[in-house]
Amino acid sequence: MHLIANKTKTSAPLGDSPSSTLVQKKKKRKENYTRRKKITHRTHRLQGWMIGKGRGTRAIASQPRLPV
Repeated sequence: MHLIANKTKTSAPLGDSPSSTLVQKKKKRKENYTRRKKITHRTHRLQGWMIGKGRGTRAIASQPRLPV
C-alpha cells in the first residue's frame, strides 16, 4: 500500500515528484514501442510480407507475389 500513498503525496517538490517520473516512464515506454514497430515494419517490408501495405504500386509490382 505504501506505493499508492507515495503517489498521492503532495508535499514533494514538483521537480522530482513521483508523478513526473511516472510520466517519463510512460513516455519512454511509448518511444520504445514505436521504435520497435518501425523496425518490424521495415524488416517485414524487406522480407516481402504485407504486400500492398503502405507502399507505392511500383514496389508491389516489382515483387513476386507470395501465395497468401
